[in-house]
Amino acid sequence: MRRELGPSSTMPTVQRSSWRDTVLQPHPAPLHEHVSVPVAAPGATTPLPPRRRSAGLVMAHLLDLVGLLLLAAVAAELRFGELYLIRPQLQGLGGLCLDTAYRTPRRNPTIELPNYAIYLLVILAPVVLLSLLEVVLAFTVRKDRTKSAWTPAFFKRLAKLTLVFLLGLCLTSAAADLLRLLVSRPRPFFLSDDAYGFGYARYCNAGTFEDRDIGKSERYARLSFPSHRCTMLAFSGVLVAVHAERVLRRVRAGGMYALRTAVVFVCAVPALLVASQVYDSRYNHWSDIVVGLLLGALTGTYVVRVLSRDLAKEMQKASAPAPTAGSRAVSSSSLPEAVNRANSLYAGKDTRAYRRPDDAYF
Repeated sequence: MRRELGPSSTMPTVQRSSWRDTVLQPHPAPLHEHVSVPVAAPGATTPLPPRRRSAGLVMAHLLDLVGLLLLAAVAAELRFGELYLIRPQLQGLGGLCLDTAYRTPRRNPTIELPNYAIYLLVILAPVVLLSLLEVVLAFTVRKDRTKSAWTPAFFKRLAKLTLVFLLGLCLTSAAADLLRLLVSRPRPFFLSDDAYGFGYARYCNAGTFEDRDIGKSERYARLSFPSHRCTMLAFSGVLVAVHAERVLRRVRAGGMYALRTAVVFVCAVPALLVASQVYDSRYNHWSDIVVGLLLGALTGTYVVRVLSRDLAKEMQKASAPAPTAGSRAVSSSSLPEAVNRANSLYAGKDTRAYRRPDDAYF
């Protein structure tokens, strides 16, 4: 006879567990396995993510520096070297001797800026203005993250801004000089018979041959398109104006339209002043001036919107805060507790440490 076992039997019964209990049941980890989890120190409000340091960031800085040196060398060779590619046709049908635009005598301008003043306006003045704007931004927008502007992070941002500016400056100078060599358009006074020109009778008489070797002054008299001064000043003015407008917008000066307009106007004054100077002295054609201003404005906009955007991503990765002294390695047995604590702090109202860094822009 078979005997059915009832609930009151003394034999043990097998308990069937659900699949949810199997999945959700925590499995003990080995004691020797440790996971590094940043835990806030006593008195801290939020846990800090670890700082990421990699060799790729160092290589990126080295490549930027090498690129700056190469661009500077190319720009200096194109600017001060003896390169000359194309000799324009002077005599015959379609020659420059038939065009009266190259026989305009040169005259002294009403307002004349020396060469050292141009270099100060192109190189030194933008660096000083960018530094002042960065100081203003550090003391206003970033005052909740840095107590003072004189910190290593501030000097790192300032060095990267200067690097981007110098890269764009060398790129603009090289592009302008390369166009001048390729076009080889003489200046308006080239065929004039005054003290600055090289003479209509010298090049345009029948049977006169052009010399193969030309001097430095005649070389510059043959390179007019585009205007190098206008190009460089337009680049510096556009870059500083756009950066200043962004800084004023971030320091809650959005309603100060008069101040923002005045800053843009002041940045544009040097380029317009030099443009009027070179046109009044007949040093460049009007088309050379217009193309130079447009080229400088385009390269300045390119540097601000493209190069600085990539730099901002790099700065955002490099500016991750380092772990504090209160961070310690936690074993995997206490990992759920640490994760729950971090999640509860992250879900709170105080989330300033997880906001986007303020320096993630140019």
